[in-house]
Amino acid sequence: MESAFEAINWKAAHASVAGSKHNKAGVPCQDASAIQINQAKDALAACVCDGAGSARLSHLGAQAVANAVTQLLCEKANEFISKTLTEEDIVNTARAVIDQQVKTHGGKAKDYACTIVALLVTNEKVVTVHLGDGVIAMVEDGSPRVLSPPDNGEFANETFFVTSSSALHRMRVNVLPITSLVKSFVLMSDGAQASLYDKKNNIVSSVVEQMASWLDDAPAEEVNLGMQSAIQNSLIPRTDDDCTVAVIRRGIFIQPYSCPICRASESLRGFGGKTKFKIRCESCGHIQLFKAETRRAYPIHVRNWVRYLACNKNKDPKQIRKITSISVDTVRRWIREG
Repeated sequence: MESAFEAINWKAAHASVAGSKHNKAGVPCQDASAIQINQAKDALAACVCDGAGSARLSHLGAQAVANAVTQLLCEKANEFISKTLTEEDIVNTARAVIDQQVKTHGGKAKDYACTIVALLVTNEKVVTVHLGDGVIAMVEDGSPRVLSPPDNGEFANETFFVTSSSALHRMRVNVLPITSLVKSFVLMSDGAQASLYDKKNNIVSSVVEQMASWLDDAPAEEVNLGMQSAIQNSLIPRTDDDCTVAVIRRGIFIQPYSCPICRASESLRGFGGKTKFKIRCESCGHIQLFKAETRRAYPIHVRNWVRYLACNKNKDPKQIRKITSISVDTVRRWIREG
């Protein structure tokens, strides 16, 4: 049985700015990005696409592919997490939408060539999708680290596009577990990676965490504008290429927890260990069992119940200890981590 609250949500913001080379030539920004949310599956997908500079309609291809890939990832979140759907499904979807662009705007498929840097995140898993250059990074316990580096082939200026014959071979799709210590993700095009990514040491700048943290205090629409300004002022002067950055931020939204049978909220008591934790309602006797994915951590629902008691019910750690049987030190750490 599902818990009576779902405390984890993800928020995202994204922005693209045309580089000086395209501005001088009167060429539209060839980068594009998209965000999709599937509340029913607690899933969020983001995608950054970089249109090929030599492809005259790649700005249209990049936006169409970004929209299609995020929609596919969100609608089929469970299938990608279980690896029922794979690289082939993403490449086929991207190429199908490019074929539609050809029918609408003319030209050939290669005129719409673009890279794909995408991510699907749920409460406990993340799926990375990568074809070509660009970077995907994650911030865990305050430290950024690269999840998927750029793929430039044998030469520095070489990359791979969804229209390339080698697209299926070069695309990387990985499914990874995540813990509650993971707070942010960032996706960037190769123009942005020139400032935010150290290729030699395979590290990303801490600036990405700063940008993601803006979502803690402002709605996505405001953060989009703030990111656009930051890219214009800080990244564009360092490159003549288009720059795109998308950030995803974990948000804690705690709703009242109550017994799913009698709806009582004040008579709940917790007991058990990390791998199997139970919450018993002393009013009706109903017991809910929560299982952890790893032996080293309590189930996320238990952590969120503790945060609810602290933040919404103003319980101190000793009072929470009596209610949940979780140690005072652990309670304090969870509250501190947020």
